[in-house]
Amino acid sequence: MSFSKIYTRGLLGLHAPLIEVEVHVSQGLPSLTIVGLAEAAVRESKDRVRSAIINSGFQFPTKRLTINLAPADLPKDGSRLDLPIALGILIASGQLPENCTEDFEFIGELALDGHVRPVSGALTLAMACQQAQHKIVLPVDNSQDISHLPNLECYPVNHLKEVCEHFLGTQKLAHAQPSDHSNEMPYKFDLADVKGQLRPRRALEIAAAGAIPCSLKDHQAQVKLYWPHACLPFYRHFLLKKLLKLQVFILFQIHHILLGSVHFARPTIQHQQLHWLGAVVSSTNKSEFTQIN
Repeated sequence: MSFSKIYTRGLLGLHAPLIEVEVHVSQGLPSLTIVGLAEAAVRESKDRVRSAIINSGFQFPTKRLTINLAPADLPKDGSRLDLPIALGILIASGQLPENCTEDFEFIGELALDGHVRPVSGALTLAMACQQAQHKIVLPVDNSQDISHLPNLECYPVNHLKEVCEHFLGTQKLAHAQPSDHSNEMPYKFDLADVKGQLRPRRALEIAAAGAIPCSLKDHQAQVKLYWPHACLPFYRHFLLKKLLKLQVFILFQIHHILLGSVHFARPTIQHQQLHWLGAVVSSTNKSEFTQIN
């Protein structure tokens, strides 16, 4: 077979449109042409893909290769198309079985030795794949980013050779299981057990979200430094109680695109005064926090 089609995703803000990687191998002088409004990072993938295929134990075809990224009017950027391009070349050249990648989507940057490197925006890509009810193959370093998505068949990989062995039937990839954080409650105390005291509770919850220490006075006027996050459950559970799960994933999508990875842990923030939180929390009365500055 001299033609193959592989599915992947682009990244357009918080949307991940489907991209078809079409590869055609024909007679002619050895060349590799990428069309379909590919930007510089995608055009440079031809050198990475060639070295990755050779160093993974396969042959790079010495023929004319034409790669079309459809739809042609959608700009394609980033290095996440390396893995689908490499698989398309191997299928079109007859080194992998045809139609073996149906219902699969692939994302990942390839190193010259064939290792699969992480990419940005994995959560957005995986959520779109989940809605399409497709399976996804992605770098193992991105598997933690999408571990909270239910009903998604995900296969983390370290090397291009692992993907090829899976479709050749020699060694199957391990299916990643969704993370279960139901038991991740390291603290004994929870402010949910405190009845009444609405204003102090609200102040402590906001301080705990920002890892801001509070100075408290007891009946003997002794001042004590107190870390309020010790009385809150893991912040992810707190957020899921306050927000819809979809809203939480949208926040993580934005964070992932801007910073490149999602960190499911309480952020470390330097000590700051608490009065600025009134600008962040909607409908917040600054007078509620003056007693814990």
